[in-house]
Amino acid sequence: MTQEQWRPILDYEGIYEVSNLGRVRSLSRYRSNGRQLSGRVLRPGRIGRGYRVVSLCYDGEGQTRRIHRLVLEAFVSPCPEGKECAHLDGDPSNNQLENLAWVTEKENSHHRIKHGTGGWKLTVKRVRKIRRLYRKMPGRKCERYGKLAEQFAVCPEQIRCVVLRRSWKAV
Repeated sequence: MTQEQWRPILDYEGIYEVSNLGRVRSLSRYRSNGRQLSGRVLRPGRIGRGYRVVSLCYDGEGQTRRIHRLVLEAFVSPCPEGKECAHLDGDPSNNQLENLAWVTEKENSHHRIKHGTGGWKLTVKRVRKIRRLYRKMPGRKCERYGKLAEQFAVCPEQIRCVVLRRSWKAV
């Protein structure tokens, strides 16, 4: 079993740390009003296809960050230009350092295809169903895209392209 190591989160040094096992914690510290905050391991949220996120706060401003990026930035390097993060086993909830790497978009696409998590899961039947469900759903466009994306295990941008007929035009 891998020994857990902690490193400061870039731009949040002294406030938050991330571990090589993909956990994030806040550090004990004093607020500007003198009140002490106890450190704790944060409970991650989930977005999209299962990516884990945490909310980090500094000077009263919050920011939601994806844990896989925090791990790579702390233990490897900031994201090199032209690279993105890949989950080598195809599981977006597995944020252990040994499962992550900076790769090109093309390499990441190959990983997604290899693990069956790519955006090619749509069929004519599913595209018709997406368009039909979209028309019947209440709410704002972006909310509808997100709900359908979760239901069909694709990204919201792919749903948007299907609905606007930028992809699957012949259907």
